[in-house]
Amino acid sequence: SYGERGRNRFGLADMLGNVREWCLDYWDEQGAHESLWTVSKGTRVARNGGHMIADCRCASRSCHPASTPVFYMGFRVLMGVDVSSARSSAASTAPASAPAEGGILAPPETRVAALTTTPKVGEVFTLPLGGNVTMDLMGIPPGEFLLGSTREEQAWAVADGRRKETEIKPEGEAPRKTAIKQGFWLGRTEVTVGQWKQFVTETGYVTDGEKAGESLMPQRGRPPEAKKGTSWRDPGFGFEMQDNHPVSCVSWNDAMAFCGWLEARERKAGRLPPNCAVRLPTEAEWEYACRAGTQTMFWWGDSNDDGKGRLNWDSAGESYKWVSPVDCFGQKGRNGFGLADMLGNLAEWCMDAYDGMGAHEEYWTGDSNARVVARGGSFSENTAGCRCAFRRGNEPSQSVGNRGFRIAVGVALPVAGSPAATTAR
Repeated sequence: SYGERGRNRFGLADMLGNVREWCLDYWDEQGAHESLWTVSKGTRVARNGGHMIADCRCASRSCHPASTPVFYMGFRVLMGVDVSSARSSAASTAPASAPAEGGILAPPETRVAALTTTPKVGEVFTLPLGGNVTMDLMGIPPGEFLLGSTREEQAWAVADGRRKETEIKPEGEAPRKTAIKQGFWLGRTEVTVGQWKQFVTETGYVTDGEKAGESLMPQRGRPPEAKKGTSWRDPGFGFEMQDNHPVSCVSWNDAMAFCGWLEARERKAGRLPPNCAVRLPTEAEWEYACRAGTQTMFWWGDSNDDGKGRLNWDSAGESYKWVSPVDCFGQKGRNGFGLADMLGNLAEWCMDAYDGMGAHEEYWTGDSNARVVARGGSFSENTAGCRCAFRRGNEPSQSVGNRGFRIAVGVALPVAGSPAATTAR
């Protein structure tokens, strides 16, 4: 009866309040279980609450004898895998552990022996890059989310986030329901200096910044300026880059070259699933992975104050003046998919061309002169520039001191300019 306002992000109405709802499990007073609980017998679980405010919380649980009709008890049906025949040996035997701080899903990490086309949340695959250098990839399952930001969020970004309206407009008119139809794997962190060194050692690759003899360096409060002699080897931060720093001053072209090298290496080793490629994430894949099930301004919620201790950005008051080591905030700095530094530290190149009218639900190639997308904000961005929906465009050959990337392993995409690529939002 409350319409759209009474439905949650999955479109479900009355999930709190109205009547309590029967669940399939038997009751365990020690806590809820991840799998169907059938060890104890007698009372069954009821969730939702009912007529008291304190009981109308997502975590509130109660129990009743299965044969007892109660005036405030109801139910809703589920259609899914048949678990009703489970016995105690197959069901969970211990209450679920509390979610890890900083993640909405907080699954236990499971190392897998091979990449698959159906990754699950919490699965980790470690790629060997040679020379004792490795890279962790996190499993990202398919799903749906709302791409972009609301008018209210955009107004906040302009008023409180100190952003020009022209910088916010490219987030689109309104959020659009978007489906990530196929799962993929995404680097737990941005590509590091140590990982990049391994690529350069094997290939002798020379970056766009090295060829030009300069890179664009971020300037707090004003546009970036070209600085002679800066490159990924020395971005000009005033300290020596360590192997656990994310590599910066790499262009989109440079990032694509790294992906091409790694794909050839993995294909030769037989580790790539059929029809999969090593590439940059699409813009929609990146935002979906960044949100990790949330629909808030930041992956942890709507409070910029809660960003402290989670990311390296200009507004968080952290001790890093420039770039920070990857994953330096630990569990608190990882989102619900286990990904670190999805906001702040370095903005990250995406596969797509940049469309000033908004992000695209599918890979978008634009035209041959198009800029390319960078997402996630950086150490030089303020609060409004480190939101899940914030987006920028740069020339693909630009070497920028606050730009980096992370790799994706997913379905192969058509090459730029192919008519198979989508051309409409």
